[in-house]
Amino acid sequence: MRVAARRLRSDLGTFRSVLDRGWARPLRDELRWLGGEVGAVRDLDVFTDRLGTRLAARGGGDGAAAEALLDHFRRRRATAHGHLQAALLGPRYTALLHRLVEASEEPRF
Repeated sequence: MRVAARRLRSDLGTFRSVLDRGWARPLRDELRWLGGEVGAVRDLDVFTDRLGTRLAARGGGDGAAAEALLDHFRRRRATAHGHLQAALLGPRYTALLHRLVEASEEPRF
């Protein structure tokens, strides 16, 4: 979803010279918002996975500290995921979906 939002935003930027700016800019802004919402969860997924792998490979006697650190980031990820779920169920996301459908049917030049 994050990649799709980034690509759509990029395409709107690429065709900026032929698209109605007053129409395309708010759509790009909303796609940036969506990418940020999804990206927060994805970034924590990647970070936690890499951190867990490195801590496991490191071994040593600090297993409790390593697990506490991982738990901290897992909680942050759970919070971010809850925020994302709320965003995807909210009116802003619904409005964005409707605007994307309209944009695909009738782009403004």
